[in-house]
Amino acid sequence: MPASKKTTNPPPPAPKRATSFEPEVAQAFGSVVRAERNRQAIAQDQFALLSNVDRSYFGKLERGERQPSLALMLRVAGGLGCSGADLVARVEKVLGIARDYPATIVTAAQRALYNHIGDAPLALRVDTAVRENCAPGWRDHAAKAKRLRTAVRYVLNTGIPANSGLSVQEGRDPGHEAIDLEVETDRLMALVRLQAEY
Repeated sequence: MPASKKTTNPPPPAPKRATSFEPEVAQAFGSVVRAERNRQAIAQDQFALLSNVDRSYFGKLERGERQPSLALMLRVAGGLGCSGADLVARVEKVLGIARDYPATIVTAAQRALYNHIGDAPLALRVDTAVRENCAPGWRDHAAKAKRLRTAVRYVLNTGIPANSGLSVQEGRDPGHEAIDLEVETDRLMALVRLQAEY
């Protein structure tokens, strides 16, 4: 009987690596940074120094040849004198993906509340309640957090607009969707905890 030949299969081709570089986003970021730097009349090399970014790398960022990490984006935002959220909002606007907010919704925390609640006056009432009731260290202090939660719950319980399609208790108004006040308060508190400005 003839000896069988052992055949070996060639190794599978290496999978294509996914790239996280998105040229449109990199170019939008670069154009926003360059426009703001020019508006402030800061030379590119001065700004690179101010932002603690290598000058040649910063030039590539402005030309859209590099995409910044989160840490680098925050350093650039600091150099521009704005928050990372504001810088991202400007880039989103250039990309045409920015959400239009009512003129009264101006801070990142207010935008987060508005995105969740969907009603500007109610989002602003919650924001005001949080700002008036968040004592220093509230995240790590049970009594302070409870006081803040009570204030948020009160606003939700009394502030849901009649035309919003929501009500707190079931059967309060036919045609309105009932929400669980405790669950919604907990959701908002989780959102509030994530906001650096509170």
